[in-house]
Amino acid sequence: MYILLLHDSQKLPLPECSFIADDGGAEAVDVAIYEVKLRLVLCGHLHMSSYTIYRYEYGTLYVRIDSSQKHRVCSVLYTGGGKLEIWRDREVLEEQDL
Repeated sequence: MYILLLHDSQKLPLPECSFIADDGGAEAVDVAIYEVKLRLVLCGHLHMSSYTIYRYEYGTLYVRIDSSQKHRVCSVLYTGGGKLEIWRDREVLEEQDL
């Protein structure tokens, strides 16, 4: 399973991501995500909401989480079962299959 961990967030076709700069670096990462056929991209950096989940049309799952004290979100990846959970405190908010 190929996974990419990023600090910065990618520009996605979502209203909440419209302000993200569409620079050459983001474009290069988009190409790499597609070419390598990543199963999962995990990132953070943006603190506008607790998390964002987006599935690219070719299947890659993109997850941005904010683990700051404001949102207190984390992700748990089960590599054996190909499942990702989004948690806040002691509650599962969402589950995604990879």
